[in-house]
Amino acid sequence: DDRVNSVAFSPDGKTLASASVDQTIKLWNVETRECFKTLTGHDDRVNSVAFSPDGKTLASASGDTTVRLWDVQTTECFKILKVHSSAVKSIAFYPQTNQNILISGAEDETVMVWNSITGDHRYTLRGLTNPVRTVAFDDRNNLIASCGSNKTCLLYTSDAADDLLCV
Repeated sequence: DDRVNSVAFSPDGKTLASASVDQTIKLWNVETRECFKTLTGHDDRVNSVAFSPDGKTLASASGDTTVRLWDVQTTECFKILKVHSSAVKSIAFYPQTNQNILISGAEDETVMVWNSITGDHRYTLRGLTNPVRTVAFDDRNNLIASCGSNKTCLLYTSDAADDLLCV
């Protein structure tokens, strides 16, 4: 099954990454519309992909409970992040290049905040009482959003893990 779950453009717009049910990430040349690399390593469907703001790192989230960090230049996986206890559904990089922050949301009802260079787990955000389906950053207002499967979204200030606003 090669259904696509997620796509993301590189910051320069030259590459499109796709995340698939067949456990692969494909890198596409936007101009030629050809797949030039298939990344493998996940043991379950790939649910989400995201490029870092500087375009040097690609993150992938999978049903195998991991987030993988890939070097875009070499296309090698340089870090596997394993803290979630169930499928990781969504990932997002903080939009400013000097912050090196990645977030992941999973079916274990948590949002994890990571250092996107070292892969170190910084802290965990809780509050949803159902699986996290999607996460996003708003750098203008310093917010992290997580939305769950029961139509609930939570907003966290990204500098205070305890500050919750329910939407």
